[in-house]
Amino acid sequence: MNLIAFRLLGRDGDVDDLVQESFARAFANLDALRDPHAFGGWVQGILVRTALAWIRKRRIFARLGFGKESLRVDLDAVTAHAASQEQQLELRRAWVAIEAMRADVRIAIVLHRIDGMTLDEVARAMNVSLATVKRRIAEAQRALGEP
Repeated sequence: MNLIAFRLLGRDGDVDDLVQESFARAFANLDALRDPHAFGGWVQGILVRTALAWIRKRRIFARLGFGKESLRVDLDAVTAHAASQEQQLELRRAWVAIEAMRADVRIAIVLHRIDGMTLDEVARAMNVSLATVKRRIAEAQRALGEP
């Protein structure tokens, strides 16, 4: 859960808080879980939707002049695993573009491209239709300059 939270937020400082809030929401809504075997995916969906709300709220605060730094992706942290400087530079460019995307588009592309989820898995995690995920991925690809 921490790794997904980190990838969605792009910063270490808020990961633990996001995970904790997600588990608290899950615990408060445990009666909504229909299949106990689906617990992991269910909590992951809660984490994704909580991250979406956090990103949106932070952007609103940033527009009002509060907390602009809390929006910034930690480019050093998200590119640290890249083997070469060329790969790090490419990842930095991608993250700058991702950071500028709408929150729902950002989360869709991160879950699909970076976390490796299928489109169906992204749709379930975001609680939207497959068609909506495809539109969001296409929008992200255009923003990244992909055909």
